[in-house]
Amino acid sequence: MIITRLMGGLGNQMFQYAFGKYLSERNNTELLIDTTLLKDRKEKEYSVFREFDLDIFDINFKYVSKKTIFNYGCIDGYFINKILRKIKQIFKKPNVVIQHNHDFDINHLTIGNNTCIVGRWQSYKYFEGINVKDLFKFKENLLEKNVSIRNQIIHTNSVAIHFRRGDYVSNKFYAKKIGALDISYYIKAIALIKDKVEKPIFFIFSDDIKWVKKNLVKDIDNVFFIEQDKNKRGMKDDLQLMSICKNHIISNSTFAWWGAYLANSNMVIAPKQWAKAPEFIPPYIYPENWITI
Repeated sequence: MIITRLMGGLGNQMFQYAFGKYLSERNNTELLIDTTLLKDRKEKEYSVFREFDLDIFDINFKYVSKKTIFNYGCIDGYFINKILRKIKQIFKKPNVVIQHNHDFDINHLTIGNNTCIVGRWQSYKYFEGINVKDLFKFKENLLEKNVSIRNQIIHTNSVAIHFRRGDYVSNKFYAKKIGALDISYYIKAIALIKDKVEKPIFFIFSDDIKWVKKNLVKDIDNVFFIEQDKNKRGMKDDLQLMSICKNHIISNSTFAWWGAYLANSNMVIAPKQWAKAPEFIPPYIYPENWITI
């Protein structure tokens, strides 16, 4: 079996599941998911509590048992359990592979059976050979209010633009380590799209649409601001709509990354600098045909 320990939001969970799927197929074994970290509600400097979000996809998930989690070293705050885990590890030697920061290690591609993987795995190289478009099929249809938007996207030279703000602004740790992109990036990207794409129509996605309207409206025309409810269904529809756009300007967000990666995109523009802190910059996150500015 391969166990993948999930962490972060939807985009991160997709990377972790895709790499786990790659390893399970390579080893001809089953893939189990561990949601321990998603259930952890202990306050930390970097705390942004997440839920299990992969259930928006039509996937038959298999969950790892508590006993197996314990044997592989479940993360908790009880001192006695930590001691017991150390003892178990000495005798049972469970195979746990932990990614260092966001580094890419080619040796991870040959991880063997009966392994628990812990990391973000933010690179397409970790699941090359897996048909992720088939893997991540949406379970539900679009909400009725989004059907007309889908039709506009399909019948125009659509450009999805994603703005990630949220915890990149409000959380001191992530604001310092990653940070929201400056508006100048989007202005340059829009200018490039206008130069390369005939009659582009822009579809704006964001966790802070009000901010985008205030700061971008004077720099763009032929634009639709996609406003969703702040729940899992709204997030799902945003990702599904982005995945059918023909061109993309993404933010430094794995959610936006997947919106572009799942699409048959003609052009993807991405930020050259993914994060402020080097340890948060994942190498090989961008496919070679994406444009960085």
